[in-house]
Amino acid sequence: MASIIYLDVDDEITTAAARIRTATDTKVALVLPPGSRLATSRINFRLLSREGLERNRVLSIVAADPAARAIAASAGLPVHATVAEFEEAIAPPAPPAPPVEPPAAPSVDAGPPASGSTPKRSRKKAAGAAAAGAAATGAAGVAATPETIGLFDATPVSTAPVSPPSTASVAVPVPLPVAPIEAATAPADVSPRPEMPPAETRARSSAAAGASVPPVRSGRGLPSGLVAVVGSLVVVLVILAVIGYVLLPSASVVVTPVAVPIGPVDFVVRADPDATSVDAEGGVIPATRLSQDFTASDEFKTTGVKVVQKKATGQVTFTSKNTFLLVTVPAGTSVRTGSGIAFVTTQSVTIPKASFTTGPSLKDVPITAVRAGPASNVDPGTIIVLPADIKDLLITVTNRDATSGGSRQESPEVSQKDVDAAIVQLGKDLAAQFDTWAAAPDDLPDGSTAFPATGHLGTPVATPDPATLVGLEQPTFQLAATATGTVVAVDTKLIDQVAAGRIAANVPSEHALKDGSVTSKHDGGQADGDLIDFRVTANAQAIPVLDAAVLREQIKGKSVVDAKRLLERYGSVTISTWPGFVSSIPTLDARLDLTVTGLDGSSPGPAPSASGP
Repeated sequence: MASIIYLDVDDEITTAAARIRTATDTKVALVLPPGSRLATSRINFRLLSREGLERNRVLSIVAADPAARAIAASAGLPVHATVAEFEEAIAPPAPPAPPVEPPAAPSVDAGPPASGSTPKRSRKKAAGAAAAGAAATGAAGVAATPETIGLFDATPVSTAPVSPPSTASVAVPVPLPVAPIEAATAPADVSPRPEMPPAETRARSSAAAGASVPPVRSGRGLPSGLVAVVGSLVVVLVILAVIGYVLLPSASVVVTPVAVPIGPVDFVVRADPDATSVDAEGGVIPATRLSQDFTASDEFKTTGVKVVQKKATGQVTFTSKNTFLLVTVPAGTSVRTGSGIAFVTTQSVTIPKASFTTGPSLKDVPITAVRAGPASNVDPGTIIVLPADIKDLLITVTNRDATSGGSRQESPEVSQKDVDAAIVQLGKDLAAQFDTWAAAPDDLPDGSTAFPATGHLGTPVATPDPATLVGLEQPTFQLAATATGTVVAVDTKLIDQVAAGRIAANVPSEHALKDGSVTSKHDGGQADGDLIDFRVTANAQAIPVLDAAVLREQIKGKSVVDAKRLLERYGSVTISTWPGFVSSIPTLDARLDLTVTGLDGSSPGPAPSASGP
């Protein structure tokens, strides 16, 4: 039994494959309507053939459209024009007819046949006996010749009964000696005739000569001479067949498809350290983020100065010549030298009135310099300047003794400026270490290239805490800093994988990429943080996918010139014929060897080839 599946015009290959899988019979026929979408590509039929093989189904194609049948046949599928033709092809063959046995030949020695016919050999004997009788009685007769003997031996006689001839009107030929005549007339390679029967047998045959009986062939086998001739002819025919096969014209054809350039194709590939695999469609390749810790330390000189100053102290004397009022001088009253060194009183005092009898009144008050330092140590009698409001009350001031205690002391001290400068210097040291590493990382993977433009050095962390150093009274201080740096590395060979995927999308139909033909080039990459963008240009070559069996059918019987012109549209063609004067392509598959070179330059398997002479 067979399953016959009728498809619609718009059915896709997936629908046909599903119908094949659900078929219950081993033999399956797909019936395609005119204009079927499946019949537009040989690849569809190849996929269906593979589906049938995987499902243990013998698949055939039924299509009224000759073009559809041609495409299906080129994919290696049996094709039929109608369902009836398919059913006839898979019908079991009719049993052979029983052999018909030939009727047995009558034996010579079995006596005359029932129909009254006489075997040829008996007729010869009768004729001979009659001739002998005629010679004995002196009757006139006709002399036997080689032609007459040959006639008796080879010419068949009619089997219809005839009237016996009259002895008075028919002359009986006298036989000549048999042996000499046979030697003169028989071919060299023919066996001699069988011996004549004895005389008494011939005599009995002569008595029966009056009745003309049609001869019949003897039931014995062919003569040995004839067997030898037939055997020789068979040998000659075999030899001629072998010589014909060896000497038949043959042709060897090699088609090398011409590569079609593809490209250039321009696109951008992004290297992303967060990607895990190559995404040819999205144009993304994985990158590697490398990291390294760096440390720098040094001893730095203190440039800050700690200054310790003290204010001078002393005592001034206020003199009042005011005889009318008591004059109060509040604490903090400013007094100063003529050069401007200022002091303030530290106590409030009231100066008594002057007396006409005792004179001016006096009052001593402690003072402290306004500014610290040795400049506030002034000589006696130099503090003489009072505020105007106190002076207008007839008050004067002076220092009877020099002021003292004003001083200034300096010592080295770690300042904030010193710490900031040290941190900057350590940062430079860390950056130098990082730049050296980023250009050639120690842990760079094999085949990868580091891109320093993606490098990043973290903020340095100082040890000890810089805040604890500020204010220390010491000439030098120690400070260290650490930072972590990162850089992105890319295996640029992965760009070729993306290029192969992008270029494959541009391969024309019925073509395939030529092995090793994909090439790509890219710029140095542009860093955007941890990402790197490469501008890529890809090129490749594609070769037509040719079916050697289809090409064979196209050139069979054509002239060498026409066959070469027909095949040269696919590429370069070499045609060799044997013998050399043969000008046309043989039509026998066994004498035509056609090879299509493969995509990698080697043959993928030629069509069945001829055995060369």
